Amino acid sequence: MRWRRRKAEDFRAEIEAHLQLEADELRAEGHANAEHAARRAFGNQTTTEEKFYEAGRWMWFEHLARDVRFAARVLLKDLRFSVLATVGLALGIGTSTAIFALINASLVENDEPPS
Repeated sequence: MRWRRRKAEDFRAEIEAHLQLEADELRAEGHANAEHAARRAFGNQTTTEEKFYEAGRWMWFEHLARDVRFAARVLLKDLRFSVLATVGLALGIGTSTAIFALINASLVENDEPPS
């Protein structure tokens, strides 16, 4: 048997069927507004559908993609600042790496164990 993802339409149909069954039971008990009472007893239908949507997806990935798109828009908005920030980070990382490499090389030459 093949595993397949449940469709949102199927889930909505199941909610409607549940609400209809509840309304029928309430009508049999003599409630005047059975449909409204069934909907109140069920709770917020939109929240339930949102939880169903989130349960079937990798929400962290969707949030990450949204954040990356936002960051790209902000960085492209002020391209000069973005380039200067990138160059500054590259120079800082490169300088730190070069200094560490020189210190490490001098320690290895003197046969001292690196700390």
